[in-house]
Amino acid sequence: MVLAQAYVELQRRDTGAKFYVPPSYYELLKFLELWAVVVPSKNLQYHPLKKEKLSALHSKIDIYNLNCCKIEELVDVDRVKVLFDQDLTCSSEIAYIEGQLNNLSSEAPKLKVKKWEILREAEWIRKILIEVESKLKSSLDSKKTKVEQDLEKEKDHLKNLIGSVISFNNL
Repeated sequence: MVLAQAYVELQRRDTGAKFYVPPSYYELLKFLELWAVVVPSKNLQYHPLKKEKLSALHSKIDIYNLNCCKIEELVDVDRVKVLFDQDLTCSSEIAYIEGQLNNLSSEAPKLKVKKWEILREAEWIRKILIEVESKLKSSLDSKKTKVEQDLEKEKDHLKNLIGSVISFNNL
């Protein structure tokens, strides 16, 4: 008997009977550990099944099928697709944001270097301003002193002149 490749061939060890089941049933059987595939080729080896285990297996398969139908009824496939698309969009946005963060992280050391350069320049400018301010103060102080001295000389000169005028008038 030739079946589509979508079916899995099972053979009971005790009777040699062959069963063809869909892969989903095969996964269920593997999950229930009632059948165990030893070699992936056509030489398959299985645990023997007792009649009650076989009927229990059939009832579990029926329950499995019923649950699958219920799940299909309960799950909104379109909504799942929309959520999947949103997940992909979010994943791509997260990747973009992570890339931007990496770029910013690589820019941070450069910005720190710039910051220190600016701080050094600001310190240099501050020192120059302090120096200029002290030179201006000393220049103003020297001019003030010179003006005061000139003023004193002028006062003395005027006093002498007034004294000369008074003595000339007294003559």
